[in-house]
Amino acid sequence: MRLGDSDIVRLALVPASQGYLLVTEYEEHQIVTETVEVVQMAGYELFASARLDGPGFAISPVGEQAQYLPPDRGAQWRLVVDPESPGSHRLAVALTLRWIPATGAAARLREVVAFSRGLGSTG
Repeated sequence: MRLGDSDIVRLALVPASQGYLLVTEYEEHQIVTETVEVVQMAGYELFASARLDGPGFAISPVGEQAQYLPPDRGAQWRLVVDPESPGSHRLAVALTLRWIPATGAAARLREVVAFSRGLGSTG
């Protein structure tokens, strides 16, 4: 990626027999697929949050992007990155799963980082 260009980082959770496949597509459309085990817990609603961070980049949308993850349904995120300065930079992508107690449940929030990885880039 060059200064003045922008690119898209795509993340998708795709239902699979052993949980979900996490598909990450980034610079020059390199695709990484990894199995993420997800347990649906009774009395909880499951949310998946994607976050992309990178010094030297303008990233849109900013911060965590949460989506409800009903059983056997997927989710996807599309994040735009624009380098703010020339040179090599790193991006960090993370996927967090949050089990939030259903309405009226007297349980605690549960959270786990399901995926975290650094992505290289040239600006």
